[in-house]
Amino acid sequence: MLDGTTSTVSVISDEIIHFASLATADLTLTNALDITGSSTDLTCSFNGGCTLDINAKGLSTLLDGDAKNNYVTVCDRKCVFDNELSTDSVSKCFLPEISTTYSNLNFNISEPQDDLKSGVYWSTYPNTLNAFDDVMTDSVSGGSTGECNIGMAFKPKHIGLLSSIKWFMGDIANGDTTYLQDKLIFQGSLDNTTYTDIFKVDLNVHEGWNYKTWEAKDYQKFRFYRFHGESKDLCKMNELKFTGVETIADE
Repeated sequence: MLDGTTSTVSVISDEIIHFASLATADLTLTNALDITGSSTDLTCSFNGGCTLDINAKGLSTLLDGDAKNNYVTVCDRKCVFDNELSTDSVSKCFLPEISTTYSNLNFNISEPQDDLKSGVYWSTYPNTLNAFDDVMTDSVSGGSTGECNIGMAFKPKHIGLLSSIKWFMGDIANGDTTYLQDKLIFQGSLDNTTYTDIFKVDLNVHEGWNYKTWEAKDYQKFRFYRFHGESKDLCKMNELKFTGVETIADE
């Protein structure tokens, strides 16, 4: 039973998540689950599918009754509840496939997305989302008079395993790309502090879509990616897209 009324609370116990909306900050949780054990020495492939047992009286009722709000996660992925084999005291679920740097490079566990979007974008321009809105007619613009950045980040302990990127350049005065060559740089970072240069834009840059692709052995493995330049106009582009998967960093 929950007592109270006005904030939203998330109670996490052994990765079993319960949500409640309340009217005051004074809360009392009187029906906490007593988890007495779970599968030990369980070995499973990256493809998942093995059964995980969780010993907790009443858990099966919660998982079966409201699967949207009550669930078990393993490595940030839902463990699908098995209501046929579960009992009142032992809940069983099927382990999900586990997408990691290693499992993707060696076993292709997750299919690459042509338009990989983490939902976390940033730039030195006030209209960052113009580069991620699938509209080729608008560009990022404005911003400071200093250096420029535009990029995307992935969630903690994860990376974007990239096989390619593409970016759309709008009108370039007189088609002269000299101002971009060797000055607009694509970079990656694991901590958003120290960046590694991945490539510099060269004389082949042009209006419209530009592409950069890597072989599997050279896939990029960073949490943060950005285009960087020493002046504000260098990073102006209409669209920026990534191809790859967001995956757990285990290398």
